[in-house]
Amino acid sequence: SDFQTQRLQMQLTSDDVTMTGLKFFSITRNFMLAVSIGYLQLD
Repeated sequence: SDFQTQRLQMQLTSDDVTMTGLKFFSITRNFMLAVSIGYLQLD
């Protein structure tokens, strides 16, 4: 789990495909992927 967290952070910082919401937050492609995977794992 700790490895997954580090891997996620690395992907977030190195991913250059980014959407910005009102200049307050950035959503990367990998972040969206991680959220959907996490959601599927909860089910």
